[in-house]
Amino acid sequence: MIKERCGQTESEKYLNTSIKDFINLIGARSSLPGGGCVAALVASLGSSLACMSSYLTFGNRKFEKLDSKIRQVLPVFYQTYQDLMNLIDQDAIAFNTYVVSILKRLK
Repeated sequence: MIKERCGQTESEKYLNTSIKDFINLIGARSSLPGGGCVAALVASLGSSLACMSSYLTFGNRKFEKLDSKIRQVLPVFYQTYQDLMNLIDQDAIAFNTYVVSILKRLK
């Protein structure tokens, strides 16, 4: 069952799933996607909100004095949420690999 839900070759299985389907998968009777996938998703959402705030602040006359700081943090926020999105599926693949290795030992 776990192998079906997250094969090693499916590096963006959950990342390309709709929000509704992802939530339903989390609530299903399976260990994948689990806490690590959810943590990566929540962290990527937080970082993407920081990125959005930076975009809305940068170039705005009201916040002109912050432009140099925004230029520094915006790329970091952007890269961070990109990296965290990838961790959603990497966590599932790592967990699947771990479970498969345990199952092989039990045979």
